[in-house]
Amino acid sequence: MSAVAFRIMTLNNYNTLKGLLSRKVSITFLLLKPTSKVDQSMVYHGSKNLKQHILESLEELCELKRQFNDLVDIRLYDAVSAHSIIIIDRDDHDKARIQVELHPTGSDSGSRPINVAYEKDNQAFFYQYSKEYDELLNGSEPYECAPLK
Repeated sequence: MSAVAFRIMTLNNYNTLKGLLSRKVSITFLLLKPTSKVDQSMVYHGSKNLKQHILESLEELCELKRQFNDLVDIRLYDAVSAHSIIIIDRDDHDKARIQVELHPTGSDSGSRPINVAYEKDNQAFFYQYSKEYDELLNGSEPYECAPLK
């Protein structure tokens, strides 16, 4: 999954994420580096609190990482991302699916268009956005969660 921050995801779907992880599903979370100098203000509604949202997301994701260790990979990128992307079952051509949430300038999270496609049904769409995801992934760095005190 890639997003600027996963605050809404972790608030609304924390138990769903725990359920997936308890079934041994690996999840990679790609999110914006909280210290990024990339100007997100023109792209993201509410970006004045963006650093705080990212830090809160990291806190929640680290809790999952502590519970499920190797199944959770948290990575940070430092770029403008025009989409949030989720790829499911990427290695299974028959089941591989991608969900792309568009980020029109100034849009809020409740009004963004979402497109979904299976690789076998729409290869061009799948490959276009999986390439964008891979570029974020390849330019990212692992995030190390602080140990519990």
